[in-house]
Amino acid sequence: MKEKIFELFENTKADAVLLRNSDSAPEQNFFYFSKLPFGHYSGSLLLLKPEQEPVLIANCLENKKIAWLKTRQFDSKKKFEAILKKELSGKKKIGLNFDLCPKNAFLRLKKILRGKKFVDISKALGKTRETKTGEEIKKIGIAVKISEDAIKELPVFFSKGMTEKQLGFKLDCFLREHCDAELAFPTIVASGKNSAVPHHITGNTKIRNGLLLVDFGAKNRNYCADLTRMFCIGKASAKQHELYEKVFASKKIAESLCRPNANCGQIFEKTRKFIKQKTGSSLVHGLGHGLGLQAHDFPYGFGEKSKGILKEGMVLTLEPAIYGKFGGIRIEDDILITKNGCKLLSNAPKELAEI
Repeated sequence: MKEKIFELFENTKADAVLLRNSDSAPEQNFFYFSKLPFGHYSGSLLLLKPEQEPVLIANCLENKKIAWLKTRQFDSKKKFEAILKKELSGKKKIGLNFDLCPKNAFLRLKKILRGKKFVDISKALGKTRETKTGEEIKKIGIAVKISEDAIKELPVFFSKGMTEKQLGFKLDCFLREHCDAELAFPTIVASGKNSAVPHHITGNTKIRNGLLLVDFGAKNRNYCADLTRMFCIGKASAKQHELYEKVFASKKIAESLCRPNANCGQIFEKTRKFIKQKTGSSLVHGLGHGLGLQAHDFPYGFGEKSKGILKEGMVLTLEPAIYGKFGGIRIEDDILITKNGCKLLSNAPKELAEI
């Protein structure tokens, strides 16, 4: 992560950066630069300085030995303040993520570090996280593989008469057994007409013959996968097969357009036009988004008004979809922008799977 710390300071005028993590305001960037597992070290600070190893300022109850971090522990407010002052001695401009720094916490820091100037680095943090290191890409790749292994078992998990929640629970159990304690996001299992709701909340609807949409993702060492797969319970109609093939074709077009220096808004527009011409349906949401520590990460991704430019090392999703009275068909894969184009990290089936 040394190169990313260097990149962060290239993107900001701060002399040092403080990332504060708490239960009320979990700081993704704290975990990004520390590589510590999510859900831990509440009330801790991570201090970044140019060309120096990160400093973890944590309560004495936390783990003391972390090989890749310099750790400073406190057991009182007085000691915490003394550590902070010492570590920031000689530093005039302190970078904070204003997007995730509550007012009261900011005022306390100003009081402790009297005379320091605080600067907002929220945009610099996003810019730094847009491209992924080889280590990050590997972690995402493992999360994707776990997710694909899980969805292969869905026909085994399914039994006649079960509800969306029951099927989702079985899929979640597999994911949790093979990945981190938490999932990338709550699994969506949408049956029949529910598949027409892009952000359907998995419920007690009984799964009957017809379309079944599953949007899910494993997490590996803090990094997410995000896939959507389509199934048909029973034999799919010729129309269902045809619509699936057209959505799949639109995804292939988007893939062919993804390369360094490509404009995300233009990719969205060309894919949207294809979907409209072939199916008569509109693309009612973004074509895809960044993927990383969060299922919706940096960069912003492919939207109608997106001005983003793709760069080598970006990891994103592609999720073309159509929705209507018939239900919904959405196919989502994860991709890596390479020097020559894009590499599929996941690979949706070319044909609609029947169960």
